Amino acid sequence: MQVINWDQIGMQLVPAGNARTYHTKNFLDVSVANGDDKRGYTIVLASAASGKMLPLQVIYGWAEGSLRALPNVLCRATTAAKGFVFAQTPTHWSSQGSMHKYIIGMINPYVRSMIKASNGQLPVDQKAILLIDCWSVHKNEEFLSWMKEEYPHLIILFVPSGTTSKFQVVDTGLNHPFKAVVKAAYHLWYAQDVGQQLQGHAVGEVKVGTAVGVMRDLLVGWLLSSWERLNGDASIVKKAWQITGLHAAFDRQVQ
Repeated sequence: MQVINWDQIGMQLVPAGNARTYHTKNFLDVSVANGDDKRGYTIVLASAASGKMLPLQVIYGWAEGSLRALPNVLCRATTAAKGFVFAQTPTHWSSQGSMHKYIIGMINPYVRSMIKASNGQLPVDQKAILLIDCWSVHKNEEFLSWMKEEYPHLIILFVPSGTTSKFQVVDTGLNHPFKAVVKAAYHLWYAQDVGQQLQGHAVGEVKVGTAVGVMRDLLVGWLLSSWERLNGDASIVKKAWQITGLHAAFDRQVQ
């Protein structure tokens, strides 16, 4: 039986890291640039117990149904072959609408593709377990009823509240390495931009463009690089599952 875990990860278009800055000593009110909610976005990061990463769903903040907040078409096209999906919600967090799209466009197709790849070893109606946390969107009666009616072969199990650090696979071993690659790519880009400007400008004239539109397009390549690193090394994904102890459920001796 296939087992899939996912989690929503809140991130910033400018992944500075520790949100620290330089300012006058003992100054109490210090503003940090590029930290407003308009620059927030959400990654739905998912993996299977087999060691495979599922494509990303990237959610930006804007009215659902609009394309205004999304990266440009050329940037999105670079991830099309990987199956990435870009969505919008008013808060940039998952909504009922975005979750429906996630199940329809990613989870169910992945489960079906694995059944097909088994060459008959798995029945066409093989069930799969979706291991997710007790977030309100997941436990919403509308979502659960829709899942039971439309996808009865997808069984939802909840990670008990207060135990996500132990049993949420994304938290135990995927969140940190995923964010680390994105941050490293940002810092490299920033350093290169500053270095190029210093060749012809004084230090005080250096200004790195971090407008929302610029960062949104650059981010696509960084997300793709980070996802490819995880997807290309099943040992990282499997280790995250092993840390939770959930992999033992597939061991016949334990069963």
